[in-house]
Amino acid sequence: MNIKGACFGALLGFGLAPVAMAQQMSSGLSGTVAGMSDLVDRGLSLSDEDPSASAALFFDFGEKFYAGANVAHVDAFGADVRTGGILGMVMPLDAYELDLSVSVDGFLGGDDFVYPEMRARLSRDLGLFYAAAGLSYAPDGRWAVRNEQTLYGYVETEVPIPGLPWLTGTAHVGYEAIDNAKNKTDWGMGFAAGYKVFELSMGYEDSDSDADIGSARFVGALRIYF
Repeated sequence: MNIKGACFGALLGFGLAPVAMAQQMSSGLSGTVAGMSDLVDRGLSLSDEDPSASAALFFDFGEKFYAGANVAHVDAFGADVRTGGILGMVMPLDAYELDLSVSVDGFLGGDDFVYPEMRARLSRDLGLFYAAAGLSYAPDGRWAVRNEQTLYGYVETEVPIPGLPWLTGTAHVGYEAIDNAKNKTDWGMGFAAGYKVFELSMGYEDSDSDADIGSARFVGALRIYF
């Protein structure tokens, strides 16, 4: 997994794209446009369970550093648009890769607000499958829970399907600890099928949130990478 993998790992952090096609990308400028049946991030629907569209651009600087920006249609917290940016660096640790980044995420269209988040992600390609774990810290909270420290930890994996090199199985679980609010667990699994620059995915997403936007759902998406 090279720096391009880190870029699409960052896309995953934005809730925009799985990383199944990351290693197919070339150096320099890269990105994705996507249409999905629901925009789900950390187990919560940000599009009010309706279809959504998103786009993201990334640029890597040499072998270690990258930057990116994203935009997506949302219908949550009184906002219509979610936008953000990220700066990160990737460094090898023996057989592992450590990705450190700082992001700024924002919602526009209601009472506009933004929040910073610091992220660390450790990953390794184990041959039969790819595994990653990460921590994200938002000192000013996220989304509806503002001005409260939030710590999010997760593990995820990608498993190539034997005999079907174009098909990958994915799974993840995450836990969000929030000051002065109910903590949340989210999980999901699915499949991603890639052909050249196209990727079609279908997954199951759920959480233990009491809110309707955190209920179980199936999410389909079509992405084009460049």
